[in-house]
Amino acid sequence: MMDMYRVILTLSFLWTGYIEAQIPGPRVVSSGRGWYLERSSRLLLRGNTIDYRERMKSGQDSGDLILDCNRRGWLMYHCASHSCNNVHACAERNEGGARVTRLPLLENLMNMFGPLRMREPVEPAVAAVRDPSGPTDAVVLQTPEGVHWAPALSHVLDGRYCFRLAHLPILEASPRIFTFDWDRSIDKEGIADIPNLGAGLYEFQVGRPGVGRAGVDGACRIEPDSAPAWLLITPQSRFDRIKKEWDVDASKINDLERSGVSAINTLRHAALAWLAESIEK
Repeated sequence: MMDMYRVILTLSFLWTGYIEAQIPGPRVVSSGRGWYLERSSRLLLRGNTIDYRERMKSGQDSGDLILDCNRRGWLMYHCASHSCNNVHACAERNEGGARVTRLPLLENLMNMFGPLRMREPVEPAVAAVRDPSGPTDAVVLQTPEGVHWAPALSHVLDGRYCFRLAHLPILEASPRIFTFDWDRSIDKEGIADIPNLGAGLYEFQVGRPGVGRAGVDGACRIEPDSAPAWLLITPQSRFDRIKKEWDVDASKINDLERSGVSAINTLRHAALAWLAESIEK
């Protein structure tokens, strides 16, 4: 009986090892500003796949690292000490000076990494500052009358602005630039028609209209350090379903933001990138 028990135990161990070997390693969703592998000191970047046996290190003020840990979900690591060392990849408890947070189970979270990486393959080298009076990440409706811009302008004061739209992922095509008079008392929906503007996911910036370098009207002066918003322009036939899903995810992300988590833009972008898949197939 003892020999049979040992055989069963050995087979169980081998099978467990085989199953673990078939699971892809953790993927870097957001790399903060300086997280490294312990042994090689290799800087972690979005899209890197690492081994579950790897250990990580970082320093204070290095930003939050987010790993896609497959069935364990997305785990976030914040270095709360002067330095963090010996932090196991996909560790689910605080260790090595790092505080571990299990990110909320957003709708379709397990499927969001691919669309996010496709829309934004490389994270911005320096985190820009989100202007509290600037545009916000949003899902907006597109009808025959035009795009309903108001949800993206909830923090923007009334006035004359220029909009800069660049389809994501940003390729060689020039961005669309146009002026817009925002007056809630006249049109609370902020409807404006932009010819030949297709539905989809865009990087969205708001600036002040001016005169171009060549003296051509239509230039758009945007603060160089301001963070752009992401805007999902949605056709009327799919708006209700997509808006409902976005509202649920955005509510969970807002709760996380109030708790002091810094990697909020990554989560919002991931949710919008996933929703855009159903529009731009």
